[in-house]
Amino acid sequence: MPPLAAAVLEFFAGHDWPVAEVEPGELYETSFEGERGAWPCHVHVYPEDGRVVFVSTHTTLVEPEQRHAIAELCNRANFGLAVGNFELDHDGGEVRFRTSLDALDAGATRELIRNIVVANVVTFDQYLPAIDAVLAGEAPTNAIADVEED
Repeated sequence: MPPLAAAVLEFFAGHDWPVAEVEPGELYETSFEGERGAWPCHVHVYPEDGRVVFVSTHTTLVEPEQRHAIAELCNRANFGLAVGNFELDHDGGEVRFRTSLDALDAGATRELIRNIVVANVVTFDQYLPAIDAVLAGEAPTNAIADVEED
């Protein structure tokens, strides 16, 4: 097993966090339940590049007529983030939050994996009500203000 994949599995095993191997050494899936909801997550391991990417995905695909508002929400959320980014697939409507680690020269450890995973799920949980609010018709500016005031 490549060292990056081993570090990923060690992190999840060390936290009794179930993870399923989809593509051996390269793709894993799991889920997370935060204070504001539950959602699926994926871990992409790129051994040749030394990268690990952790992705949280919203459970609802955004309808075409709502994509402009969700794109604005993602952009507004991203502006103040130090780690990670929100993304919208404009063709399919998927909303997700991505954090990553470039460990090509440094190597990956459980601690580095923890950093990108925790930053991801904490941020996604914080902004989940804003995504849901915009999907329910609220203006992106109001939805962002509500979650960033806390």
